[in-house]
Amino acid sequence: MRRKITVLFALLCALQLGAQQVSEKQDLTIFDISFYGPNIDRRVVEGVDARIRQVFVNLGRFNVIGLTYRLDSVNVEDFLAKIRAAKESNTYIPIRFQTGEALFTEAEYNKLINSFILVIPQINNFSVERRGNNFVASVETSFSVIDARTMSAIKEIVIETSGTNRSENEARREAVNAIAPRLQFEIRSIPQFRIRSGILEKTFGQVVFELGRNMGIQVGDEYVVQRKSTVAGFEDVEETGLLIVKDVQERFSRAVVIYGNPEIGDPIEELPRLGVDIVPYATLGFRSLLEAGSLSGDQASTQVINLGLKGILTQGVFDVRPTVAFEYTQSDLGFLGFFFIPFNIWVGAEYTLYLNRITLNPGVSVGATGIFFIWDDSSDPLTYSHFGAQARMNASLLLGRDFKLGGTLGARFMLGIFPGSVSTALNDFLGTYTMVDGGIEFTIKY
Repeated sequence: MRRKITVLFALLCALQLGAQQVSEKQDLTIFDISFYGPNIDRRVVEGVDARIRQVFVNLGRFNVIGLTYRLDSVNVEDFLAKIRAAKESNTYIPIRFQTGEALFTEAEYNKLINSFILVIPQINNFSVERRGNNFVASVETSFSVIDARTMSAIKEIVIETSGTNRSENEARREAVNAIAPRLQFEIRSIPQFRIRSGILEKTFGQVVFELGRNMGIQVGDEYVVQRKSTVAGFEDVEETGLLIVKDVQERFSRAVVIYGNPEIGDPIEELPRLGVDIVPYATLGFRSLLEAGSLSGDQASTQVINLGLKGILTQGVFDVRPTVAFEYTQSDLGFLGFFFIPFNIWVGAEYTLYLNRITLNPGVSVGATGIFFIWDDSSDPLTYSHFGAQARMNASLLLGRDFKLGGTLGARFMLGIFPGSVSTALNDFLGTYTMVDGGIEFTIKY
């Protein structure tokens, strides 16, 4: 009897999984960049072409077919109209098919009409300006994503990126490189292209679902768990949980359950993210100089308010995540406050321990203090006064699926390296110090 129940349960699970929609690779044809205007450098065009192809290949969910043809802004519509008319009338296509300046063989034409998706990229604008000691490059790129079966638009994507560097070539490269993460997010956000799967196994706090590297899934990717039901004859889809991928194999993946109670057979759908958490925070600290010098005890030990903005990389990583933070420091400087404005820059990593909606994040980072002299008339009023390290413990609670509220505690050691000044008090104040601080933080998941 027990064996019959086990077999029946397995059959029910198999039937339930079979009814779920599991994503498969889609055929995609992509043209080279279409461009116009005398101010567009061909090196930029070739760089954008390479970045675009890399995005679609790395996404893993497409069979990418590249065509080395460029369509200008005029004959894009003419091209689509001709293809649409030929498909509607089932017209015989000659050995060579011409639209505008592009001439296709019959084999190439068949690739087009048999693809699920057609992508026509175009550079709308490109410029390089000199601003002070830097070059600023700006690129505006648009993408027509088309359903090749109906020749109807799925989405029009416009992406504006820029790069700033003392080298003109590096500024261009930065602007071109910035296209990739934005385009990847836009493509993953299109409903037709989101990865869908179903839960195969469930263990304590974790699940296994179908699809892995074969569909471009990465650790750190997030998926929502769904429950489907019928209400008044209509299908109703309810979001019941959230998963974060922790391990990716060739054809399956493991994920941690952040909230919800997923069951075997539940459908899941990709939750597209840019792949970074933005964390504004504020802390109150107590700063103690190791050597007071000419300063009084009150001046050697001061209260400090830190207002910071931290970025945490979340795509492609799971438990150990790189961090970068910029921090403005406001302390009781007395008359010294008329001389300079201090700020800190930190680079480090955090370890993430998941306890359902609660996460604990111990982390370490190294950093430097920059000081901007208010009354300095030189071309570079910025100098560095300290290098050091800090250790922190952060705890946060997930609110919904896109926001966290939490607290932070930390301790830091900063070695004073200020080169010297006519003010002895200023030299003493910028000496080596230790600090402990605590405060609140708010995380926005992008």
